[in-house]
Amino acid sequence: MFADPVQILADNGVVDLPRVGMTPGLGTYRSSNDKYLMNIRQSDNGKRRRHEIRLTTSKIASDPLNASNAEVSTSVYLVVDEPKYGFTDTELVALLNALDGFTSDAGVRAKLLNGES
Repeated sequence: MFADPVQILADNGVVDLPRVGMTPGLGTYRSSNDKYLMNIRQSDNGKRRRHEIRLTTSKIASDPLNASNAEVSTSVYLVVDEPKYGFTDTELVALLNALDGFTSDAGVRAKLLNGES
């Protein structure tokens, strides 16, 4: 089980996300100001296991077409999709570390968000 609260680095500091929900396979964490929501999900379809961490944030933004304000949200998530056998946790951690290393580069992030592939 993950710590309660989960902590993220955002808004120029540490933000606590206390657990607000727990069901089999899903933990839900939310910041006190409702700006951040994190879902940590585990699922198993019999042949594959899926592990997902999703961080969602929302804010009020102005619609440039009609100048009205509305709540908008966006999410970033990481999914590990693994077969029931064949890969060790050590191998999966190495793969996670490889992806983390690649995506921690500011240039890579900018290219991703600019639609490059």
